[in-house]
Amino acid sequence: MRARIAKSRSNKEFLNRLCQAKVDVRSNTSENICKLLPPRKVWQKYRIKERDGKNSLDLNARAIEKATHSRLRNPMGSDATWIGNLHEFTVRIRNRALNTPDFRFHTPAVRPDPKGIDGNHRAIAIYRFEDRIISTLLTRYLRERFDGQLSHCSYAFREPKDGRCTSHHDAIDDIYSFRGRHPEGSLWVAECDIR
Repeated sequence: MRARIAKSRSNKEFLNRLCQAKVDVRSNTSENICKLLPPRKVWQKYRIKERDGKNSLDLNARAIEKATHSRLRNPMGSDATWIGNLHEFTVRIRNRALNTPDFRFHTPAVRPDPKGIDGNHRAIAIYRFEDRIISTLLTRYLRERFDGQLSHCSYAFREPKDGRCTSHHDAIDDIYSFRGRHPEGSLWVAECDIR
């Protein structure tokens, strides 16, 4: 019992030391994003029929994209600031990711995140805004290049098919289906995780 309590205290202390920095990344990120996009008043407005049953995040993303493309093609006087910020930002990311021979992601801020009701926490790494964009673009590039070469029975980090991503449910369904077709013999399932 004493060893279990000591281990629990040790884990909490380790997490506390790891998460020393108090970081409010969300407010900083939202300010950065707002400087890069057209003002809300120029976003496309959707009629009720166009909005019906659609996710508001998707509608907003589409409205921002359309407004950005439209304003980049035909800028108005008030657009100069965010267009300049957007151009500077994309050049900075491109140069950092493609022209830096010893590119490295910045060290992320780490914060504790409650896990379950038993009081345990896990460490969550919060990367800088630019690092998240570079990581997302790199992931997209690698998925597009390698997805066709992966085995059909590999389920993690796959390109969405028919508008939906694969999940553990697909893996379980395929296991049952395979077992139904091959009831005799052994069945091996491999799962691996990066730690």
